[in-house]
Parts: sequence; structure tokens; C-alpha cells
Amino acid sequence: MERVSIGMIGAQFAARLHLNGLSKLRGTKVEVAAVASRHIDHAASFAKNYGIPDYYDDYRRLLERRDIDIVDLCIPTDLHAEFCIEAARAGKHVICEKPLTGYFGKDRAEELVGFTVGKELMLKEALDDCNRVKRAVEENGVKFMYAENWIYAPPLAKLKSLIKASGGAVMDIRAEQSHSGSQAPYSRRWKTSGGGALMRLGTHPVGGVLHLKHYEGMLKQGKPIRVKSITAEVGQHAKMESFLKEKKKYLVSSWEDVEDWGAMVITFDDRSTATILASDGVLGGVRNTLSVYLSNAVVHVNMNPSNVLEV
Repeated sequence: MERVSIGMIGAQFAARLHLNGLSKLRGTKVEVAAVASRHIDHAASFAKNYGIPDYYDDYRRLLERRDIDIVDLCIPTDLHAEFCIEAARAGKHVICEKPLTGYFGKDRAEELVGFTVGKELMLKEALDDCNRVKRAVEENGVKFMYAENWIYAPPLAKLKSLIKASGGAVMDIRAEQSHSGSQAPYSRRWKTSGGGALMRLGTHPVGGVLHLKHYEGMLKQGKPIRVKSITAEVGQHAKMESFLKEKKKYLVSSWEDVEDWGAMVITFDDRSTATILASDGVLGGVRNTLSVYLSNAVVHVNMNPSNVLEV
């Protein structure tokens, strides 16, 4: 098709990011036909600000429209799986914000899910959600697209060309996304976010790392290099007594039962490793950094910050 028509579900921060990203394509390759939000005033304001023709307070109105090809889900994580499945069953291709899903608690009495539920159950429920989305997408013949921006970033594209040109083995990757805390209220609680910093921020460096090792494997042996094992540790720095005593907070401090810091070590089946850092306790803007240590080269990718001067 010459042009695709998108319907947005959600009208807050993530939706604004997506519309800004689509701005250079609108009118030529993409049309944004409608936006839906459970708050009609949010939908109306968003539609007016971005020149979107129609808006609804019921997302099903959007799914019913035959002229809409793709549904772009910019909604809290606990809604992702069900909305993906409904969109697929309506015959719509799906763009879904990160992370795809998590564990949100099955009992409404579970107020502090992160402290009260076994991690094995969390993993099982999250994987079940992933499989339900996968089945719905396959059964209805639609495309599922994950809203992940690291793997398309120009510095990462350049990194891939350098890996190819060097011919060296990727031995060690160190990647981080950190900032001073999410602006989204739903991120503070496991019941709506499905996890903390490691899930919400770590998604990006994990996606970049998996993509690079997949690329290296296809380049050199015609098959992906896969993950063999994962070790992780999480923490709640905002619960430190010394931090709580400070009168003025420059970091988000209202975390409930999710971690605000996490570290992960991934070991691949070729014995290479990757170290991931994710933190909501870092001042100075968003950190999107990735260093790749090859057998014959080293590349530092600083998407944010640019390093002319740092204070």
C-alpha cells in the first residue's frame, strides 16, 4: 500500500513521542486517522494539537473502523496484552510500547505485588501473556511491531557496520539506560507497571544487546547467537534512609513496590557477555550508552548524552 493509516490509543507522554517520531512521514507514507483515550478531554486536546481528524473515549470505536490499518498502543503496561489481542482479532497490525507485559497481580487485594508474590509465578504469568499475544497475531495474520528505538538509532546502525568491517568477535557489551525517574504515575506500582527500572528502562539496552548478538551470529555463521543464562540484581535506592531525610528531592522518590535500580549480566552461547544497567536515580538527563569490546576494536555509542561538556 502507498500509505498506511494509524489509530492511536492513548494520549499522554508516549503518544506524544510517537507522533513526534511520525511527523516527517505524515502526509506521505502515514496518516494518523484517530486517537482514543478514556478521558475525552485528553483525546480532544491531543487531536487538536496534532491535527488528528477524529477522537474517541472508547478505543473500540477505533478498532471498528475499516480504514485504519495499524493500532499504536501508548497505554500503561498492564493493558498491553489484552489490547494487543483485541487489535489483532480486529484485523489491525499492532505497534506496542515497551515493555510488552509483566505480572500485575491476579487478586485485587495484592496491594504490594512486588513484595508479596513469588518471582516464579510472575515469570510464568508474563510468559503466558506473551504467548497469548503471539497466538492472536499469528491466527489473525497481522504484524506485531515493538516500539523499540535503540536498534534503529543511527549510532547503533553505524556500530553494526563497524562490527562487519572489523570482522572481530564481540566479546563484551556494556549498556545502560538511566534517568532521574519516570514521569508516569503508573510506573510507581507493580500492579500497573509490571516491574521497575530493570523492566521499564532495561528494555532498551537489552533489546540493543540481543539485536547486536543476533546480527553478529547471522553475519558470521548464518544463525543467531542466543542467550544462555541471565543473572540480575535489583535495589530501591529511593528507600535509603539518608535519601529519605533530604528535604528537597531532585529524583523521583514515590516508588512503592518496584525497584528503582537494576543490573543484569547476560551470558551468550558463544561465551560472550553483556552487562546491563538501569536506574531511576541518575541526574543529568537520559543516559543511553553502549560500549562494545571486540577482539580487535572498541566502540563507545553515546546516544545520550553528547560529550562536549558534562557537569
